[in-house]
Amino acid sequence: MIKRMRWQMLSGWLLLCLFAAAQQNNVHIVDARNDQPIVFANVKATDLKSGKISYFITDNEGRINLNIQAPTYLQVSYVGYQNFNDTLKPGKVSVIRLLPEVFSLDEIVVTAQYNPTSTDRSLYSVNVINQLQLQRKAAPDLAGLLRNQLNIRLIEDGSLGTGMSLQGLAGEHVKILVDGVPVIGRLNGSIDLGQVNLQQAKQVEIIEGPMSVIYGSNALAGVINIIPQDISANAFNARASAYYETVGVYNIDAGASLRRKKHAFGLNLGRNFFGGYSSVDTSRTKQWKPKRQLNADLTYTLSLPKASIRTTM
Repeated sequence: MIKRMRWQMLSGWLLLCLFAAAQQNNVHIVDARNDQPIVFANVKATDLKSGKISYFITDNEGRINLNIQAPTYLQVSYVGYQNFNDTLKPGKVSVIRLLPEVFSLDEIVVTAQYNPTSTDRSLYSVNVINQLQLQRKAAPDLAGLLRNQLNIRLIEDGSLGTGMSLQGLAGEHVKILVDGVPVIGRLNGSIDLGQVNLQQAKQVEIIEGPMSVIYGSNALAGVINIIPQDISANAFNARASAYYETVGVYNIDAGASLRRKKHAFGLNLGRNFFGGYSSVDTSRTKQWKPKRQLNADLTYTLSLPKASIRTTM
């Protein structure tokens, strides 16, 4: 009798263990591109029946174990990946594949090329700052964008503004282009980068090294080319933005575009103002001179079956 009871207790215990194991959901979180485990991903599990919330972090194999008794709403997040949301049912093994936040597509460069060419096929070493990087840096002008770029050193001057050197050569040896057109207005050989706006930039291409054969003698150090955005395919599009710094910088710009069949028109307006700055305010003169910049451009694009014509004023 005692042996029978022991056998029944042992059987019941084994069944309980098997039942508990059956309720353990082994969730595996991997990269959707290569199925590599994602370590230390944040997981939030919400029991849809009881409302209980639990938090987990994936282990070195990208796994977590969940004791699910009822349908559970799962939320997974990790830096650089899109958030994942789904409902899990008890007893199922799930593999969750997270998609990267940004896919790296083949970048197209146009500087020093006969035709737009992918970066890996370019004859020159081209560093491309794409539109996503421009948005993340939130730089209002070319000086702010290039401040942390390798081999580029910015030179601040209270009267002449922000100059630069590329690979040790000063700004008079750097060609700055906007859509392939040279920027004019050099003072003491340099362009004030603080006055080169990026409000309509799609990407910025930087070529280091002698480019004088293509772009002239003042391209000995390299070339910086700002590629503007194409006019939107929407019938009408408008935007506006503002930028403020406590030292007295007030920038505002706005733009609008209109497309009618094969004709497209774009208008952009901007005003940049700097009130000047001095470490000691004498109220008579400023160490950093005040400056105000007004800019406007009008763009017309004619789209043909096999080509497009673009002009900017």
